[in-house]
Amino acid sequence: MDNYLKSDYSLPETTIGLGNEFSDVEFVAVLVEARPVPKPIVWEIGAGGSFIGMPKAYKNTVLIPCADKNFYCLDAETGKAIWKFQTNHINSAPDVWNGRAYFGSYDKNFYCLDAETGKLLWKFQTNGEIFSQPAVSGGIVYFGSRDQNLYALDAESGTLLWKFVTGAEVVCKPLVYEGVVYFGSFDYSFYAVDAKTGELIWKFQTNGEAAHFESSTSNGIIYFGSFDHKVYAVSAKTGKLVWKFGINEPVNTSVKYYNDIIYFGSRDGCIYALSADRGKLLWKFCLEYMLGESGCVYKDIFYFGGSDNNFYALNAKTGKLIWKIATDGPCGCAIPFIHKEKIYFGTWFGKFYALSLDGKILWTSKSCLGYPCPINVEEAKRRTTKLVIRPQTIETKKMGEEQQAPTEYMEPTFTYVSRDTTYVGKKKGYI
Repeated sequence: MDNYLKSDYSLPETTIGLGNEFSDVEFVAVLVEARPVPKPIVWEIGAGGSFIGMPKAYKNTVLIPCADKNFYCLDAETGKAIWKFQTNHINSAPDVWNGRAYFGSYDKNFYCLDAETGKLLWKFQTNGEIFSQPAVSGGIVYFGSRDQNLYALDAESGTLLWKFVTGAEVVCKPLVYEGVVYFGSFDYSFYAVDAKTGELIWKFQTNGEAAHFESSTSNGIIYFGSFDHKVYAVSAKTGKLVWKFGINEPVNTSVKYYNDIIYFGSRDGCIYALSADRGKLLWKFCLEYMLGESGCVYKDIFYFGGSDNNFYALNAKTGKLIWKIATDGPCGCAIPFIHKEKIYFGTWFGKFYALSLDGKILWTSKSCLGYPCPINVEEAKRRTTKLVIRPQTIETKKMGEEQQAPTEYMEPTFTYVSRDTTYVGKKKGYI
């Protein structure tokens, strides 16, 4: 996209766009509305340049969902755009199987693309926005929707095989393990259903929205988090509790397993490491701001993005800092992806990074929209909310035109009065 805006959001000279519906936009206002949202919805995200879903590798490319309404395929070595597919804004991380890329969109459709060309192979419509990352196993693709269902489709044709209805939206990535699909719902329950038939095997009740993102398994144990401030370990066969670990704020990230250690993050701004067998705290690493996702482990190093505009590498066994690198904005909303000794992740302000394992920037690319996603955040218990409006001035320019006069707009900021204070703004980070 040749058009660009200049502002505090530091837009690029070039973007990874190949032409899009925003190409003729001279100025788009950033609007954030603070209002109560009925449970079990925790937040809503509007269209913007933010990278929210985890990227995925396919051969020598990186497949990237973006809230600017595009699904990108970039060259993994250079960051050059190869193709893009346009839909509504995408917060669903993709999965790849048999040369196909699968992901959901806020237009309520689930998509299957040719991973080589970006050509649409089929799509399946649900009755709710799709935030859930899909999981493909045995020729079946599983995903959840905000219409309260978990879906199982034929991965080749997109034909519905079965669906399982819960009491609230399903936004997590399903976990498929030994013929069973495990997933959580915002109805406070964690479910185990037969992978072929969708029949309920067991369910485990928590006191909060269950398994917000991704769960993990090892040695017949399923590990998942809940908004009731706990991480649970339950038997994969029976659903009986093995152990639980409580903290002071909701567990709103994936729960990852690596070498007998469980890793997860929380709204209290900390990354936790627990022993997988008993749930004993091994270490925690805390930041000033809350976390939107967990991280990944590679060669005994735990990599994660922070809402404080830094990307971190920790010793996975001790939690000690190895290195950190400053980014252009919060990068704690998606798990980083490691492929061929490179780290890939995006930020809330629309910049996508490729790093070496020692933290050197190899290349960056920008999304087509230069402002972050607007969000509506729940008015949670023990919190009060106020909306702070601050005037800002930006400059606008269109291809082939002289620089125009500055245009004034209002930049919104959320302030949460609680243990976890979250601001909408470059310096204070995003939820």
